[in-house]
Amino acid sequence: MANAPLNSEEWLAQMFAERRADTLRYVAKWAAWLWWDDTRWRWDHTRHVFTLARELCCEVANSLNKPSERKRVASAKTRATVVALAGEDRCLVATVDQWDRDPWLLNTPDGVIDLHTGKLRAHRREDYCTKITAVGPGGKCPRWRQFLREITDEMPQHVGMDSERHLGGRPKPGQHPAKGNRRHRSAALAHEDISSGFLFALAAMPIAIFIDVQISGCIARAIDFGRG
Repeated sequence: MANAPLNSEEWLAQMFAERRADTLRYVAKWAAWLWWDDTRWRWDHTRHVFTLARELCCEVANSLNKPSERKRVASAKTRATVVALAGEDRCLVATVDQWDRDPWLLNTPDGVIDLHTGKLRAHRREDYCTKITAVGPGGKCPRWRQFLREITDEMPQHVGMDSERHLGGRPKPGQHPAKGNRRHRSAALAHEDISSGFLFALAAMPIAIFIDVQISGCIARAIDFGRG
């Protein structure tokens, strides 16, 4: 370690910062640590960073020969000092505005969705996401399907071949549904209304997400202002 005596508190802090450069961040304005769990950055509400510092101090202490040195390195005072000094290291420091900065990234357990393209990709530390959805894309989606049933009024066009049974069979060869019997004309008009409602719902989702993120940001800034 550069410019730090071997086994000193500064030496331990530098070693700690190098080991945890990819998984820990400290925000001085919040006086808070965050740690990476492979899907998002979590707030350290359980003094996880102190547990990591204890592991390092005990490891180094057990490698020393002098009992007094082992006791010093493994002490609570040294552990607390290592955490404090590591919070000043350039590879661990972070600023307030770098967290959740892109409202068009939707973090899920399965990966991050770019709302501009709808594509799913792997989690990245540099996204600095602290929020995550409860589930990933795919699955049975019971709430979403319930929503579709509500906006389509459970019309049979969305249940495959059952629509032919409910609408009185297929139109005659060469006959457009809108020119067939009354039920086919009604079905054609209903399909247009359903499609419009469905497309509106899809178009509105990113806007709703964006508004929610912006409101969350305003609340966070208000809380931050209150702290200051």
